[in-house]
Amino acid sequence: AFLSVIDSGSFEAAAQALHLTSSAVSQRLKALESALGVTLMTRSRPCRATPAGQKLLQHLRRVKEMEQDLHSEYAGERHSAL
Repeated sequence: AFLSVIDSGSFEAAAQALHLTSSAVSQRLKALESALGVTLMTRSRPCRATPAGQKLLQHLRRVKEMEQDLHSEYAGERHSAL
């Protein structure tokens, strides 16, 4: 939800992309910030990551890239097996 809000710039656009309500997205981000004990974004138009949020964004983007690499690798193995 955090990555989607930052990438789209708003809670509303993130909610649409995630097939959730804006309230659900907001609640998820509040829970994440509470668990981490830091503010991750400024709630403006567009929403922007704080310095702590930037660190999390870097991590999330690396994880997303690794997931895509792994998915591609498995897709290649599946085609090789045929």
